Amino acid sequence: MALISGMVAGWLCWIAEASVPRGILAGLCAAGLAIPFFNRLVASEATERPGEEVRGHR
Repeated sequence: MALISGMVAGWLCWIAEASVPRGILAGLCAAGLAIPFFNRLVASEATERPGEEVRGHR
């Protein structure tokens, strides 16, 4: 999911006619922000507490 988020962000920058390095940077930033978010979602489902944030998980 993080990879898809990064690809969509880069694609949107490309559609907006921004430069290639800016699109790559936007994609990397989006993926970097999405990884911890999706990690928390997976961890909460693994502990059978969906919707709750798991404390101490990295």
